[in-house]
Amino acid sequence: AGGRRSGELKDTQGVMEKADHEVKELMVPEEIGEQAAIQLMDEIRKGGVVDGSHQSLLILLAALAAEEANSVRFGPLTTQAVQTLRHVRDFFGVTFEIQKERQSNTAFLMCIGSGSKNLSKKAA
Repeated sequence: AGGRRSGELKDTQGVMEKADHEVKELMVPEEIGEQAAIQLMDEIRKGGVVDGSHQSLLILLAALAAEEANSVRFGPLTTQAVQTLRHVRDFFGVTFEIQKERQSNTAFLMCIGSGSKNLSKKAA
């Protein structure tokens, strides 16, 4: 009856956008598509380079990256992203500078990565 459905599109610059929709009851495909499209358009409207559900992952990757400047633009920060920023500060000592852009309602985050190395990777 229920389940997850995905919708995706490619914009005029070739950037792929994607949204998932959880279906709780039996629905006709047109209704599922309409709801997934609404969610997809909402994520696009928010701006940023990833949807809200992937902000935490990008924050973690930026924090673990090379010891150089890393930056990313998000739509409005989710509560999970804010908590991830706290964890990254506490566990890795990496802090992010956050510049909010009122006109586009986006946030530009910048940090210097921790330079973490993959210890399981063989040295060349």
